[in-house]
Amino acid sequence: MDDNDRQAIEGLFARLDEVGRRAPPRDPEAEAFIAQEVARLPGAAYHMAQTVVAQEAALTAAQTRIEALEAQLDRRSGGGGFFGGLFGEDAAPRAGRTQAARPAAAAGGGFLAGAAQTA
Repeated sequence: MDDNDRQAIEGLFARLDEVGRRAPPRDPEAEAFIAQEVARLPGAAYHMAQTVVAQEAALTAAQTRIEALEAQLDRRSGGGGFFGGLFGEDAAPRAGRTQAARPAAAAGGGFLAGAAQTA
């Protein structure tokens, strides 16, 4: 486990701690069933944590991409008139596929390296 792995795991559990403090009471039947399944599959918590971390990275990358596309749309529809694109006002580089999720997963040690496959 390297620093990226540790930060991802710590961040996940910090968010879970916050959710636990603010959430309504848990469904006891669902909680018992989840505990039963985790007991049956000891590696489940590890793989679920990988899945959550990978999905959060994908959601962050998607949000970044959406914001870039919205900004691009705003620039295109936001005026400039007939000659707007002629002088480079519309020449902002197109946002490519965001790489935010992949480097974190690939750069990490065992935990993050397996997160992409798990998710």
